[in-house]
Amino acid sequence: MSPRIGRSALIGALALALGACDSFSLLEQFTLPGAGGGTGTEPLVLGLDSESTTRGGGSIGLEPSGGTKPYSFELSGYDLYAGTSSEGLGSVDAGSYIYSSGLAIGRIRISLSDAEGLSATAYVDVLPPAPTVTGATRTGSGNTISLAWAYADTSIIDRFRLDYSLDGSAFATWAYPAKSASSLSGNDFSTTGTYTIRLYAESGSFDSPPYEVELPPP
Repeated sequence: MSPRIGRSALIGALALALGACDSFSLLEQFTLPGAGGGTGTEPLVLGLDSESTTRGGGSIGLEPSGGTKPYSFELSGYDLYAGTSSEGLGSVDAGSYIYSSGLAIGRIRISLSDAEGLSATAYVDVLPPAPTVTGATRTGSGNTISLAWAYADTSIIDRFRLDYSLDGSAFATWAYPAKSASSLSGNDFSTTGTYTIRLYAESGSFDSPPYEVELPPP
């Protein structure tokens, strides 16, 4: 019959064994190789440093993680503006993880695959470029505002939109000028307070970044 080991002796032996592990923990002994290093022990994820950029050279940083390297990327159109749907979708530099926009406006699907065949997906919006305001005045008693603007390629947009805010209030829409327009005046504004005017270019449901100007009372 084997001798019985007392409770205190067992606890002492266990403490002695743990004390010998002074350079690593028991947890580390059972950690799978590569955990936390993007080598197959974490879910494959594709993050973005921004959700949108502009047509023709804008860029977004991609943030892939998990899975098993090397990574590969594929682009496809998910919701493209009809006027540019036949244009290029852009490209991904697999070395620097940078997406560079093409000439297509709309939503682009970026698909990430790893060496084990896992996949992840992210979406980016490629917007039309912003217009440029070339002149902005507030005249008379302050109730008349006039704007002039320029746009390099009106064939890629449907129209413009002018929004305004008075002294930091919520923005409201002033007008939707036709894409052939390059100026607009209105004389029903308040004579006091500072107006902030934002001009957008619209391509279907995709708005450009705004060009913003502030006009204090004259």
